[in-house]
Amino acid sequence: MLACGALVFRRTHPIAVWLAVTVIAGLQIVATDQPSGLILVVLVALYTVAAHTRRALAVWTALASAVFLLSLFAGILHTGWLEPSVFAILAWCGMSAAVGDAARSHREIVQAAEERALRAEHSREEEALRRVAEDRVRIARDLHDVVAHNIAVINVQAGVADHLMTSDPTQAKESLRHVRQASQQVLAEMTTMLGLLRTPADEAARQPVPGLDDIEILVETM
Repeated sequence: MLACGALVFRRTHPIAVWLAVTVIAGLQIVATDQPSGLILVVLVALYTVAAHTRRALAVWTALASAVFLLSLFAGILHTGWLEPSVFAILAWCGMSAAVGDAARSHREIVQAAEERALRAEHSREEEALRRVAEDRVRIARDLHDVVAHNIAVINVQAGVADHLMTSDPTQAKESLRHVRQASQQVLAEMTTMLGLLRTPADEAARQPVPGLDDIEILVETM
């Protein structure tokens, strides 16, 4: 009961549990002068040590278990060193440690793969955010060029209106009308630019940047 109950804590205290069940198994062999079935409990504790600690520690505990049990078999049970039970103890101790070490290695491999996947996902998110930021900077730069053009139109038309205010009031009014149109367009472009910069990329309304096909409109405006 003590040995099996100790296994409840084998994951949190693997070394202490292994040491306790090994000592209990040895005491039972000494008390009964017979092979103890608690050797199976020792093997479970030995597997846990190998699965949850370092490989070097697992090797040393496996050797210690084998030497301790073989010493009891030879001293108490008077078993010869060439008996099948001796080789069985060696084989079972080695196999328990090997299986535990394989389980630990597999767990570490899976954990490393999950960490790589998380890093890759984080990198993809950072790359996506960087591309969105670059797109917004490019959009802002393009819209800035358009707004700067309209400001130039306003400046030119305002100068014309000032020059013709007394000599040709009709033409001056026409220039002021162009100023009002250009200023309205500037406001619209500024609203669009702020909307693009404040709205998520997948929700923003897209409009092509003026190209060579719009030269006629540019000339007409000037």
